Amino acid sequence: MFSPYRYRVLARLFLHPDEEFHVRELERMTGVSAGSLHRELKTIAESGLLIRKKAGNPVFCQANPDCSIHA
Repeated sequence: MFSPYRYRVLARLFLHPDEEFHVRELERMTGVSAGSLHRELKTIAESGLLIRKKAGNPVFCQANPDCSIHA
């Protein structure tokens, strides 16, 4: 159902739902390369599972608490 990369990213985000993660931080934690990670985060955000926030240049991600699978 999910790619191994997507599984690692979702696991990190949903196991720590109250935390925001910088993309580079997620890269270090999951071992997913920056390019693949950006693609996965974009796809996951478009599906509504996570929230992407841009603070100038940096991008932060967090599990979407309004998502139906969050509970």
